Amino acid sequence: MRSVGIFLCMVFISYPVDGTYRFERGAHCQCNGKALYCVRDTQGLLCVKCQGNTEGRQCELCKEGYYHQRADQSCISCNCNPTGSQGSPCDSEGRCRCKEGFKGEKCDRCANGAPISATGCAPLK
Repeated sequence: MRSVGIFLCMVFISYPVDGTYRFERGAHCQCNGKALYCVRDTQGLLCVKCQGNTEGRQCELCKEGYYHQRADQSCISCNCNPTGSQGSPCDSEGRCRCKEGFKGEKCDRCANGAPISATGCAPLK
């Protein structure tokens, strides 16, 4: 009879700690609390997988179509009205760029007071 040996192996998996450099002790990421780790590249430390709809070397920018309501919070969707706005980007306070004949922070109202529809603003009678 042949005996079979069973060996238990312990696998050590290392996870980075929030705000620390993944591969080097002592270095600290500057990711504004929006990424778990960073990597070193030719320009220094680069935050990886920014959260909260942020991007940039230090997760300091909002992705297109988002804005910072407060610096310590996630970026918020602009939610520009597709019929009345000139596209997704809004300013730093969430105001959208309206097409002619539209108004409001989200370009969701007709300047002439008419109801807005999917095709635009109807002329007032």
